[in-house]
Amino acid sequence: MTVNPHLKAYLDNYLALLNPGFAIMINAPWGAGKSHAIKPYYQGKDALYVSLFGAKSAEDINRAILMERLPLLDNALTKGLGSLGGTALRMFRVDFKPEALAQIALPTTLIFDDLERAGMTVPELFGHLNGFVEHQGKRVIVLANEEELQSKHADYAKYKEKTVGRTLRLHADVAAAFPAFLAEITDPATKSTLEQNQARILEVFSASTFENLRLLRHAMLEFVQLYAALDEDMRARSTAVSDLIATYFALHMEYGKGALSRADLEERGGWHRAERRVSKSEKEPQKSTMEMASEKYEAANVDIYEDEVLGCDLAIDLIVDGHAEAAAIRSALKSSNGFADLQNETPWHTLWWWRQRSEDQCNMALRRVETDLANHCVTDPHVLMQIFGIFLELAKEDGLRAQDAASVVSEAKAYIDALQNKGILPPWDEGTGRGELIDRDAYDGLGYPNRNDAEFAEILNHLKAAMSAQFLCQAKAVAAQLLEKIPAELDLVIQILTRRGDDPVGSGYLTAPILTYLDPAIAAARFSQQAPAITEALFKALVLRDKEQIRRRISRDICDAEAKWLRTFRLEVERLAEGLSPFRKAQLKTYIRWHLVEITEPPSSPS
Repeated sequence: MTVNPHLKAYLDNYLALLNPGFAIMINAPWGAGKSHAIKPYYQGKDALYVSLFGAKSAEDINRAILMERLPLLDNALTKGLGSLGGTALRMFRVDFKPEALAQIALPTTLIFDDLERAGMTVPELFGHLNGFVEHQGKRVIVLANEEELQSKHADYAKYKEKTVGRTLRLHADVAAAFPAFLAEITDPATKSTLEQNQARILEVFSASTFENLRLLRHAMLEFVQLYAALDEDMRARSTAVSDLIATYFALHMEYGKGALSRADLEERGGWHRAERRVSKSEKEPQKSTMEMASEKYEAANVDIYEDEVLGCDLAIDLIVDGHAEAAAIRSALKSSNGFADLQNETPWHTLWWWRQRSEDQCNMALRRVETDLANHCVTDPHVLMQIFGIFLELAKEDGLRAQDAASVVSEAKAYIDALQNKGILPPWDEGTGRGELIDRDAYDGLGYPNRNDAEFAEILNHLKAAMSAQFLCQAKAVAAQLLEKIPAELDLVIQILTRRGDDPVGSGYLTAPILTYLDPAIAAARFSQQAPAITEALFKALVLRDKEQIRRRISRDICDAEAKWLRTFRLEVERLAEGLSPFRKAQLKTYIRWHLVEITEPPSSPS
């Protein structure tokens, strides 16, 4: 049964009138299918369909009518004129006045689409259309988004009622449009899967409340890329595929409508997603855009819950950026419960999904994780926090592990200390500017269990402190070899001195007090012994280091310690210069004046 039975009944009656004396309007939001619904009433009939998109004057409307009408007339002259196009018609001074149109035999029914997209005032627009109704006795049907017209024109209702006698509300007939959209998909496997999941897709579309069929069509066409990446085993998991379709279509339509932004989608994986934000003006809890979207769709897991299938990063790649590599798609989906490869699932993933796994599977996974911890095999900080987050969760549930939360914290700290003592804990440069060591709620597509608990924070802070200490130890080891790399590895030395640890070209130690780990007298001698160009390049690197530390707001303690070292270094260079040839002495003093003075003399006090 059609969702618009009133439309056909009224149009049939209206089109039977010889001279109705009024126009009718079909009102619906953009993309609801107004143009598609009206096609049966002009294709192959005595009717003309005209878009008013961009029309800025009555002449533009006449021109649009003429361009649509000429190819339909059965004579050589008009067909020839029609083939010339609008630009040529203007060159030949074709008359576009209303009376001229009467000379080309307009049909009895005129259908005007995109009323809200015409760049004309309401009096001009309805005044011209009214001419066809009252003076030429035509049946006129206008297609419009009336809400948009009302928002644009304060005098809309006043002029509308003089021309439009009846407004019919059209609802998006998604059931009728779905087969047409499906026919546009050329991949048989994707087409079959979407057809099998039609009921769920239509349920998601209904929940969107957008009534925008173009959004649905766009999502269907772009789903092809996602489905093509799935292997046969993944495609065989019909429940997971259905969940994937529901989530993908909901997020795709929300983003396409502009209801969700990239930042909103990132919130699905951000640790603020479950927090309520408080309005400064109303002092009342307000849900985020992402939270409201998640509540909107019962048929799709829009937010990241335990049964989510489309992770945050993959959703952004596909929906916002428009592309993801097939291997990346498979990898991300297999991290979810629905597509998990149970035969090859990593142990901590199995424990994360303990509610959906068998007891034997979880016991085996727990033994493997505990063995890896006993052998100090787990060093990735994100995996560590996943594991100990899971242990904290299991402590609450009193299930697999006979430990309370305090014991988990003690175990985690002891493990981190053991890694540090062995020298296998990865370093973390806290000053890289990347924010927290763990700045999101999820890793590998799975949220950190107990992310907001005090015990989790205690473990994380201990890990950060240990990894920061490891970074300083690494900096000391680099400093011990630094001077020996001059001049053979000059570029590397400069990089170490002037770049941060997260620099894309390599690891640097801008945020570590690496200069203070050098003997200033030995460094001064090593710098001064080089060829002039190398010596000056090293002095320039010290200046650049100082400027970058200021620009990036490196710790004041580090900057003060290195400033003291630089002053001592300058004195040592000046002392060495006194024992060299007059020529070399003059060179070094020039380099000092050009480069070291600005970073070794304290700033003058304000007068």
